[in-house]
Amino acid sequence: MSNDKKKTAQENTVPSSQDSTAASESPKEAISAREFAEHLYDLDKLVYELSGSSLGRVFTNDRERNISIIEKALVKNREHIIRSELALIGNMARSIQDTDDHYKALSAYNEVFHEFSRIISEPGTLIASSQDMNLNELNLNNRFTRDNRLIICINRSYGCAANNVGLGIADALHINYYDAEIFMRLIQRTSDAKGKVKLTKAETDIINAQIGAGNPGLSYQKQKLTLKEHLARANRYHGLSARDAYFFAESELLIQMAKEKDFVVMGRCADNVMRSNNIPHVSIFLTTPEERRIRRIMEVNNVDERTARRQMHQVDKDRAEYYEFFTNHKWNDAANYDITLNTSMFGVRGSIDFILQILDNAGLGGKR
Repeated sequence: MSNDKKKTAQENTVPSSQDSTAASESPKEAISAREFAEHLYDLDKLVYELSGSSLGRVFTNDRERNISIIEKALVKNREHIIRSELALIGNMARSIQDTDDHYKALSAYNEVFHEFSRIISEPGTLIASSQDMNLNELNLNNRFTRDNRLIICINRSYGCAANNVGLGIADALHINYYDAEIFMRLIQRTSDAKGKVKLTKAETDIINAQIGAGNPGLSYQKQKLTLKEHLARANRYHGLSARDAYFFAESELLIQMAKEKDFVVMGRCADNVMRSNNIPHVSIFLTTPEERRIRRIMEVNNVDERTARRQMHQVDKDRAEYYEFFTNHKWNDAANYDITLNTSMFGVRGSIDFILQILDNAGLGGKR
């Protein structure tokens, strides 16, 4: 066998995402459930004969009976059964030692794999299940119209360098970036101008001190107030607690901003604010294993390991409680977000590039 052919065989050992994309983009006619069932049965027979395995075939009944079983599974939206059987055949094909037979088996497997991928994932094909079609309707490129602003909402566990990632995304897209400190300044400005939720000097001093200390994550310090101060707050916030009043002020500001500009926003329950007001957005949750976060907190805050661990747990606890109080959703539940990413796997630059690539694939990367 020539070197080129051997190289081709190696490249076909595992279907790549590029292969899948090419297959899905080619103008192939939709395949029937019967046709796919026949192809899968024949693939199993071919791989069994080429491998000479003593493990036996995946489909052990007669041809007509097996084809009927496969066809029925597809039509009844039981594609997970076929997926498992296809995977077993693929595993067997990869175990073939002879180079020519390996290439032949994997080439046939790739054809059937692409047929299966097209059937279960593309709306308008034969048996794309209602669940799959619903998921396709939620794709990012279908969520935004030309008139929508690009709003990226990032929640994060403390110490995972999420603010660096968020700022990097905003810089790469040339859009605005907002975090807790910037929002505090915006709220101060609007409250001074409109008389809404004006912060006390004590509250402002705490924020200023935390910003100056380079430790914005620890903005959850509890304040001991006298009865007089409690009454003054109740009067100033029309009976609402300071936290509730501030949240509503932030939400109002977020909604207004979403009409005017593209931006990245860190925290602030922004994803839920957008969702509640039917504003298209991309929601992201960033995190990293605890030990890596602790090491980073030690370096950034210049504290010992015990203090860093306490700070990490306290900030995460407060963020979770705040988010769940105002949204009725779990803060760190991956199901609540479009993207959940472990930043330590890619690093800050890699995480930025990864998210930008997803946005670009959805047609949002060039949106301004």
